[in-house]
Amino acid sequence: MKTRNLAWIIICLLTLALSACQSDQFPEEVCPIDETTGEYDERCAPTSSELEAQDAYPLDDNFIPTLELAYPITEEDLTLLLREWRLTIYAEDGNPSNPSYKNLTFNADGSYNITTETELEQGTWTAFLRAVESTLILDPGTGITVRYQIIDLEENILNLRTWRGNIQIDEEYLPTDST
Repeated sequence: MKTRNLAWIIICLLTLALSACQSDQFPEEVCPIDETTGEYDERCAPTSSELEAQDAYPLDDNFIPTLELAYPITEEDLTLLLREWRLTIYAEDGNPSNPSYKNLTFNADGSYNITTETELEQGTWTAFLRAVESTLILDPGTGITVRYQIIDLEENILNLRTWRGNIQIDEEYLPTDST
């Protein structure tokens, strides 16, 4: 009887030890994404069904998007850019300040104008649209491009974010034809 109980205890202890060892297994490695290009590492590129799932809208009826979790910008949405926008809010690291005069004009031919109190900048614009983040690129032809994250783009508002070193710059624009 004692041998049977001892054998039972040993079997239980071995079972517990083996299950504890299995719980320390590492989770499946996450596929890295290049932050500058937004491309997956070639060794673990997603399948087309995984890409479609990334572009899917949430099914939850109670889901309320925030600026950080807003729906992705589409090609159709880019037509909303094609107008003149005036800077109404400027913030560095979340600290708003009085915005200086700045107007952006986007044209259908891919050109843009930035008008400030002292200068006029002209160049070309392009946008890279991804499910996670949409990027607006302004190229004045000087070799130095400016990249903005499109936080929000609607008929009556344009929110852009960029970085200057470690400083987050947020800019809110309204159409010039709205008052």
